[in-house]
Amino acid sequence: MKLSINGRFLTQDVTGVQRVARELVKSIDQLIAGGNTPIQSARLLAPNRPFIDPPTLSEIKIEKVGRLGGHLWEQIDLAHTAGDETLLCLGNTAPALRLVSGGATAVMIHDLSYEYFPQAYSLPFRAVYKALIPLIMERSSELFTVSEAERLKISERFPKAAKRMHVVENGGLPDELIEKEQPANQSENGYALYVGSLSKRKNADGLLRAAIALARQEGTTFKIVGGTSEVFSDLDFEMPDDVAEQIEFLGQINDPEQLMDIYRNALCLVFPSHYESSGLPPMEAMSLGCPVVCSDIPALRERCADAAEYCISTDPDSIIAAVSRVLKSRELRDHMRQKGIERAKDYRWKSSAQKLLHALGRTSIAPHGGNSEITGTADPVSTDRARSNCPKP
Repeated sequence: MKLSINGRFLTQDVTGVQRVARELVKSIDQLIAGGNTPIQSARLLAPNRPFIDPPTLSEIKIEKVGRLGGHLWEQIDLAHTAGDETLLCLGNTAPALRLVSGGATAVMIHDLSYEYFPQAYSLPFRAVYKALIPLIMERSSELFTVSEAERLKISERFPKAAKRMHVVENGGLPDELIEKEQPANQSENGYALYVGSLSKRKNADGLLRAAIALARQEGTTFKIVGGTSEVFSDLDFEMPDDVAEQIEFLGQINDPEQLMDIYRNALCLVFPSHYESSGLPPMEAMSLGCPVVCSDIPALRERCADAAEYCISTDPDSIIAAVSRVLKSRELRDHMRQKGIERAKDYRWKSSAQKLLHALGRTSIAPHGGNSEITGTADPVSTDRARSNCPKP
């Protein structure tokens, strides 16, 4: 199989979707180097724009193509350049003309949050997704998503796509950093940490209100990594003067090693998102021995199991109470640290890339969403594990 990969993510800030694409591409590159893959040749096609921290690849050639940028590049330049090769799109969208014409196209759909939380996204963003996603579901050769919980939700909305959908779970700590892993700072002088976009879907309002309350009541220091984006609706929020020095906004951090250091020195990660398909920060934190407080929702239960402290995202008191339990108990943090490290071992990017290539390799990719050898997920064992960790309705 000759493979082209949609590299638009190389020109975007490294948030969740972009990090998944980067880690999968790096792991695919390593697997190709090791042999025993269905890939004859692979290239990463990207806009002719400045890259943000491009990965180092040995087997996959990075090619800047076309003259456009953004969605127009993807819809026109990428569609033209990929030709008759299999096109892998890891960031929710794909060229419409290619899908209509029947070019072999595999797409990773991380979630349908634009439908679940429309108020969290701008009108142009929703318009693009409402036009593209149904076409992708109908016409793509293969589909991937990032958790069993999300596969079930997508299958309810697009039942005909279920037979072409495989679960490729997100990893956690980048594989090449595992050997550099250092013990977490276990002093009592750390801080509570949030990593993620400051959006309504991520419960930015609830996070900030909990941070303010804990700063006032307990003297807790918070560090917040992430930023807003033009696709997110603006948050109506002002930081009170009396806690401004205790709540530090670090902005978007694209350097993974810098981010790892921030995790290591945190007392806990606070992740009270209203909705996730397969949250990256909780597993990154666990990989580095940072205890996790997260919302009690299906995808995070599936991912974190009994290694996290849970809260109700819509209840500020629940968030505050869960964080307080962790911050006040060294014994609880030590227990969570060990549970988290063990849990994180189940999620490695190389394993995820192997599942993806396994699905592509065993499938005779047919245009127009043709039938494939594999249905459901590419790994029944991980699916059974995921179902056992999901709360029953």
